[in-house]
Amino acid sequence: MPLLDSPHDALNRLYYNGVLTILTCRRVYPQAVIKPCYLTIWPRRGEGSVYLPWDLGCTCGVLARLDPVSLRDQLILAASAPWLNCQVTNLFTNKSGGAPCCAHPQSIYTSAFNLLRWAGDDTWMSASIIRQPKQVHGFEAASQGQVSTALHEETRNMTCREAWLEALQVHRQHHLPNKTAVDLGGRGSYLECITTYAHGTAGHTALQAWALREAAAVTPEDIAAEVKALEDAVLDLYTPGAGYFQCEYPDQTRYPAANLYDLGLVLSHLGERLPKLLTKEIVQFARTELLTPTWAHCLWPQDFDALSGVRCDHQWSGSFAAWVPQFVLGVMKSGNGGNWVVDWLEGVARVTHQGPFAQAYWAEDVYPPESGAAAKCYDELTQGNHWAISSGAMFAEMVLDGICGLSADLSGKVTLRPGLRPWANECSILNISAHGRDYSLESGRLVNTA
Repeated sequence: MPLLDSPHDALNRLYYNGVLTILTCRRVYPQAVIKPCYLTIWPRRGEGSVYLPWDLGCTCGVLARLDPVSLRDQLILAASAPWLNCQVTNLFTNKSGGAPCCAHPQSIYTSAFNLLRWAGDDTWMSASIIRQPKQVHGFEAASQGQVSTALHEETRNMTCREAWLEALQVHRQHHLPNKTAVDLGGRGSYLECITTYAHGTAGHTALQAWALREAAAVTPEDIAAEVKALEDAVLDLYTPGAGYFQCEYPDQTRYPAANLYDLGLVLSHLGERLPKLLTKEIVQFARTELLTPTWAHCLWPQDFDALSGVRCDHQWSGSFAAWVPQFVLGVMKSGNGGNWVVDWLEGVARVTHQGPFAQAYWAEDVYPPESGAAAKCYDELTQGNHWAISSGAMFAEMVLDGICGLSADLSGKVTLRPGLRPWANECSILNISAHGRDYSLESGRLVNTA
């Protein structure tokens, strides 16, 4: 990984704790289908299993630099899993199960993009895969459950490139009737515990627009009109002045999508292309209604859906680890950074006193703080949140690509975004590598050290 040296303790803590978190999840099992592998969660459940579709979008930005060989294996594993119909894969049996998952396309193309941009690896494209049908009911895949005989999907032989193209184009088959907005199913495919967040969402429509634009450099298809239609569909789901989007159901009913996950997806993938007033309204809403001194509420506490539960990772009572850095990445990409981000992250960094990033933290106005910051959510039911989660690695990506402004295109050309002042100008980074070319960041300047 790049070596960060900052005079700001908060920046160092967020970065190195992100790296530490992914390392604590690293395992080498003699019987595993990939070696090494990275667990999603531990310690009490999950040994031998990973939530591949949810994980890879959050970890691949780090793994492309830290362990690209393992990332390539995980990409192929995700591409081989039951398409849009699983969440968890057992690393000992290679059986997959769980609910359908909206993050499956994102896990495939984001991993591929990061391998291309940082590692210069396109060998995954020619890898032959067997797309397995769903073989395990429910989440029993995590504990090597019984193989199901009730499901009859066909096995498919394909290349990983074909799976990548399928992910890039998923919106062409999965969209609202006679509309462009992406529809990947009911609430079980999304955040599960927000009962109204489903079907046509701004976040996943923004993802597909971004993915098509990214892929344009390595695919011959002219997609400009398609990208614009997707971006227009995102704007159509926004109510001026609200600060958040709506999600639309197939019957055209709309519900507020006032959650940090959706806002972070839109800002981090379309932030620089959206109207400035819109992004300012989003950031102001989040600052006023979602962010807390050392953490955040995922769901707006005033949302009617807050009455349906208190699950700490995605509901109103706290937030999943990766949604905080994803939102910051979006804030930086949309050009809405400033001293408030420095002040907020000074507080967020205090959660690192509790060890590796957890699956979820309570908002401090819901549950008493621990070690001066939002407390890790406990594993006991009704919560079931884990002490460590690999998705916390996204904080390291947030520091490199958001706070410090590093960016690379698919050819490995490294450039600098503005970053967060003054932090970006007051740190140095060594061992930045893309396509085998080495760089350093010194006093806000990118230097080729080859």
